[in-house]
Order: sequence, then structure tokens, then C-alpha cells
Amino acid sequence: MRDYYLPRWKMFIEATLAELREGKAVDRAALEKSWREHEKQFATTAGGNYVHQPRGDCFSMSRALYRKYSPLIQKD
Repeated sequence: MRDYYLPRWKMFIEATLAELREGKAVDRAALEKSWREHEKQFATTAGGNYVHQPRGDCFSMSRALYRKYSPLIQKD
């Protein structure tokens, strides 16, 4: 998430803030080009500190999230 999506969101937010400050529309083509460059770099760069095995109890976490957010379950 932080290595792929965080930089993309930062690019988007910075472009949007610049649009608001300067009163010019976001250059969508330039933004998309930046995203593609980031994607290419992400896909071709080895490394990263990624876990190969899950940590914690993913099923319990999923169940808790389902219970919290599911519209089908009545909340107390």
C-alpha cells in the first residue's frame, strides 16, 4: 500500500492543491504519465520489505471487519 498507492495519492493530491492555488485545471495527461512512470518503477524495482507469510490471525480480523461493517448484521 505505502509503496504503490501512497505515492500515487500524493501525486493526485499535490496536483489538486496546485489546481486550487493556481486556478488552472490539472494536466490530466501529465498526472497519468507520472502515475505510469511510478508504476513502471514499482514493477521493475526489486526489493521492498514485504512479508511472504501472513502475520496475525487474518480470519479473525476479517470476521471482525465483516461484523462491524456488514449491513446485513444488526448492530446492538
